[in-house]
Amino acid sequence: MSAPIRFVVPGQPIGKGRPRATKIGGSAPLHAGKTCDYEGLIGLHGALAMAGKPDKDNVIKAIYDGLNGVCWVDDAQVCEGVQRKRYAAEPGVTVEIEELA
Repeated sequence: MSAPIRFVVPGQPIGKGRPRATKIGGSAPLHAGKTCDYEGLIGLHGALAMAGKPDKDNVIKAIYDGLNGVCWVDDAQVCEGVQRKRYAAEPGVTVEIEELA
């Protein structure tokens, strides 16, 4: 078993985006990404003004997906997790990964 991997992702945490449908010529293809539409932009600025942070579950999804092909082949391999959401003067995410025996 190898030593745990620990690192900090600095900056404001960003939750995993949800696919959004936009109707184009009778079809509604799904697209994911940062908030593009005006209502989303308004919501984002409202959340920032209220000092809101993203949902913990969506931050975890973003971390797990971001580590696919880096720390594991696929996040389906993750068997156990402990997450805590805390507020601090300096925003960021601390990640620690440990291989289970």
